[in-house]
Amino acid sequence: MDAGYDAAFIYSQALDQDGQAIIKLNHRGHQKILQGFTDDGTPYCPAGHSMAYYGTDYKKLINKFRCPRKCGQDVTCQNECCCESSYGYIKRISIKDNPRLFCSPHRGSRTRNELYGKRSSIERLFSVLKGHLNMDRLTKRGIEKAFTDVTICLITFLAGTIIQIRKQKEQKAA
Repeated sequence: MDAGYDAAFIYSQALDQDGQAIIKLNHRGHQKILQGFTDDGTPYCPAGHSMAYYGTDYKKLINKFRCPRKCGQDVTCQNECCCESSYGYIKRISIKDNPRLFCSPHRGSRTRNELYGKRSSIERLFSVLKGHLNMDRLTKRGIEKAFTDVTICLITFLAGTIIQIRKQKEQKAA
């Protein structure tokens, strides 16, 4: 969803239903981001660099972050995080603590960007349904009647698509 749906109750409801809301953050109207975290919820290491996202434990709903230097990022630090081990400093963040800010997949990760990018195709469909098939002007009250109107809009859209495909096939055959 776009940033207009960025509300804590939506994230909580998605978690309650064993899902995850993929919504762009809207910083207006929300309190300041927690201290020690970037705008997208990535924690800072003790040296002040944003840590590297390193996956999610879905059973415990915990995001894992590692020392950016040990993950191959070119950062300079004076060993402030005491990451003597080859694995480096690790920080685990519970998604349940703040489902709006801490989510899975983590904001900024490649997987999340791919999922969020898929919303553009459904947005185009909604644009056609609202702009050309009057789905934005439902005149009947009640969920059943609204469902009927939306179903009619979708049937009309699919019928138009089938006609376009048939015309294209006829033109190629000719």
